[in-house]
Amino acid sequence: MAKKKDDKFVSESSLTIVGNVLENKLKVENDVIRGKIVIKYGDELTDVITLDMYTSAVYSTGNENKNYKTSLETLDNLVTLSRATTENPASVVVISGNTPAFSPKIETEKYWNTDKEEFNSIVKAKVGFSALEINNNLTKEDYRAEFIINTVILGESEFDEDGTTLIVKGATVDYKGGVHTLKFKVTDESLIDGLEGVTGLENVDVLRELCEEYSGEAIPFDAFPQLQLWGSASLASITVKEEKASQFGGKGQVVESNVFTSNLFAIGAQATKDFDAYALLEAYDNTEEYEANLKQKAEDKKSKVPTKKTKGFNSTGTKRRGTF
Repeated sequence: MAKKKDDKFVSESSLTIVGNVLENKLKVENDVIRGKIVIKYGDELTDVITLDMYTSAVYSTGNENKNYKTSLETLDNLVTLSRATTENPASVVVISGNTPAFSPKIETEKYWNTDKEEFNSIVKAKVGFSALEINNNLTKEDYRAEFIINTVILGESEFDEDGTTLIVKGATVDYKGGVHTLKFKVTDESLIDGLEGVTGLENVDVLRELCEEYSGEAIPFDAFPQLQLWGSASLASITVKEEKASQFGGKGQVVESNVFTSNLFAIGAQATKDFDAYALLEAYDNTEEYEANLKQKAEDKKSKVPTKKTKGFNSTGTKRRGTF
């Protein structure tokens, strides 16, 4: 069933990640653990996933987090691939769960690009640090980054430029009432055949008409298609170092390059009836105000910057939790 937090609708989702720590950018300040961690779960360069993580000694309710001490010990014991030795191998970490509060989840974050005057968005995986455990008994056969997401399908699915990958667009709602628009890639031919016949919501106006027509009742699947999709996630921006040989001898040149991957590969799907159409409409109705505030903050930030160009400066705006 769909999750609820504080009596609000939350799209159901879960993540299961097993792998080694490629990068650890977590910090502890004022009894709070926050930052990013990159997990390597396969042999391919893009078999990586970045997690935004957070946990605190005291919950927002004022109650003590009894797992916080354990989280500090886990953080101290993390060994990244770059620091691993024969005696002290890289940590094998496990992240899993699907509770409403700090569940592992995949969401979008939007940015107002003041130079191009348009919204840009990136897909992120987020999780409470307490969901991470070290289990060095696991092997590479256990490594994976799998998701399960309940989503409402948007519009008609389309093929990408190569004509072999179907792009399915879906929407989810977080516990704050934010809309997250996600794109799923499908390459399995049988799954493509099944999903090509599913036509999603054309726009918000259609959703509004459906909510008025059914007035609180469940909306049929054909008019409001909801799917549970599952597959693997590849979400990260990493720096790769490569040594190029010197043509005339001597030491080679170390060249750094950025590798960016943002893919949700769906391998299976089934119909579901758990999505709250009325919560989705409410979230969309709030989108205009959210985006206006996001744009204003970005413009205000840019106006405070000296007009003289600074090398390397890039004004892309202020981030906000994902809304469509």
